[in-house]
Amino acid sequence: MDYFKAAGDNERQKMTNLFEQFGITSYVFTKSDGYDRVEGYYTGKTGNEYVFEVKCRDLATTAYTQTIIEKKKVDAVLEESDKSNHKPILFFFFTDGNCMFQRLDKQTYYSTIYMNAPVTTMGYNEKVLKPFVPFNITTNKLIKLN
Repeated sequence: MDYFKAAGDNERQKMTNLFEQFGITSYVFTKSDGYDRVEGYYTGKTGNEYVFEVKCRDLATTAYTQTIIEKKKVDAVLEESDKSNHKPILFFFFTDGNCMFQRLDKQTYYSTIYMNAPVTTMGYNEKVLKPFVPFNITTNKLIKLN
């Protein structure tokens, strides 16, 4: 089984549900069987265009005060934002039916923490030291999913 593709398909389904919840019809995903560091692009109701990455977390929003994402994924969304002239944004889905959004800004310095983590989240147990960016989980960034 291709765990990367299955995880990508799951992320795309969650985003599709979120888009439907908010009546967003203009979106496109990158290939789920690829190893892209951006999930896709969408146009919001106000006409703003976004490039986004999605991460699913196997925990509730109340489990921690922060969530983390690999720094290279934040950098990739910011770089694609520069290329495509889309606004950068991250989405995190949690097991308690909440989604957190995190807008990114090209001019902001994002603090980095280093942690030993698996080479990839799918299938490799070997751990390496990786840089991560933490984001606070706050109620003003949470969306209750239908």
